[in-house]
Amino acid sequence: MDSANGKSFIHQLAPIDHLSPRIHTAKLVYFCTNEEPEKIFITLRDALAKSISAFPIIGGSVGLMKQAPQIGTLAVQAPFFTAEEILTRRDLKETYDYEAIRNKDFPPDAVDFKLVVPDLGANHSRVLLVQANFIHGGLVLTVAVHHNVVDEAGIFMIMKLLASYCRGDDGSLLIKPEWTDTTPLLNGQGTGRLEDHPEYKLRSAEESATLFTAYQEYIAGPDTTASAILFFSDEALDRLKKAAMRVEAAPWISTNDALCALVWSSATAARKLGEDVPYSMFNMIVDGRARMDPPMTSEYIGNVVFVTTRSILPIPLLDAANIADTALNIRVSVLAINNEVIKDKIAAMMGVDDIGRLAPRGYSSQGRHLACTSWAGQPYYTLDWGKELGRVKRLRFPKILSDGIFVIFPRIPAGDAGLGEGGIEIQIGLDKEVLERLMKDKALNKYVQWR
Repeated sequence: MDSANGKSFIHQLAPIDHLSPRIHTAKLVYFCTNEEPEKIFITLRDALAKSISAFPIIGGSVGLMKQAPQIGTLAVQAPFFTAEEILTRRDLKETYDYEAIRNKDFPPDAVDFKLVVPDLGANHSRVLLVQANFIHGGLVLTVAVHHNVVDEAGIFMIMKLLASYCRGDDGSLLIKPEWTDTTPLLNGQGTGRLEDHPEYKLRSAEESATLFTAYQEYIAGPDTTASAILFFSDEALDRLKKAAMRVEAAPWISTNDALCALVWSSATAARKLGEDVPYSMFNMIVDGRARMDPPMTSEYIGNVVFVTTRSILPIPLLDAANIADTALNIRVSVLAINNEVIKDKIAAMMGVDDIGRLAPRGYSSQGRHLACTSWAGQPYYTLDWGKELGRVKRLRFPKILSDGIFVIFPRIPAGDAGLGEGGIEIQIGLDKEVLERLMKDKALNKYVQWR
């Protein structure tokens, strides 16, 4: 793996990697620091250079693989880029103040996304783009990774690698062959019928992504949509989970199930759907690593995420009073993503002549559905980035989310005075009028603080 010449290094992506949107997944990472910007920038640049040397994939580009076993197969390959080419900077000290943003609990629109996010469209094939945005009293670090190469767990491993070098450790000690071993994802079993997996669609040969390169954007909301941050304290989450648990024997309900059930029910009520709308559907992104047999390592960086498709309820049943039933419905849908189903999905993907014809069906709320993705399982707030940066103070999504999408942010550990109260934040996107009604929802406000 020599990133210096990069000519012979090719990392073939697994079939399931091709079912992620062809976009970069970006994060805004807030740090509180008064260190000199030049010193911070040099630390980041040197850490990134060492990270690329230890793990060349992050310096590469995503493109079609020549002589691939399946038409349309993507790979990380040349051209490769240096730390100086990947890392950009912007001085926004006269524009933004860290303390002012912190005092408002890091609102989703605290910074102008066009200023703090690198030009993703012009660099759509690069695996990694990083921008250091210096604000008064702090840093907003934007990290964007190509979604066909990594999922949320993979992004965390890359951030963990970068943080280790920033604090002066040898990050290469973190890297294992399992980080990139796609072998478990190349063994499909079952009937492999695409019609059994409605979250995927098969485009015509003329529309295949193999024939053209288009940068996708599907999460940013229109002008009629607004985003807000909701905070669930640890104490509120305990109460919520108890409210969502049945007394009688039933499948175990997670805190995530309970949280999603409440948000789904409350958002449905705020939408004031008419009698002509019969049902609502809830889709959740599920990490499949532990659901495979044998389980995949949590350190694998590629995509092992699947969309639940079985959470569908009639509108009258989506009431906060029925939260236990709603949480159970979500849990059953999550449990349906098992080893047998995953292997059948892999078989379906590998059975297509041109994998570029496969695409995620995409998401449209149609004014009634809801979908979520979660970063909660990744301990970003425990990472030590060294003396110049310290620890992460907040993570945010760099977009106004589309209607009906919400992101569950990493759990804020209790007992850290620099982070505030322990708990979980979520960011939700809804029609502006619906969001205003949601903020007044009594059932929801028993558990949340609005930020």
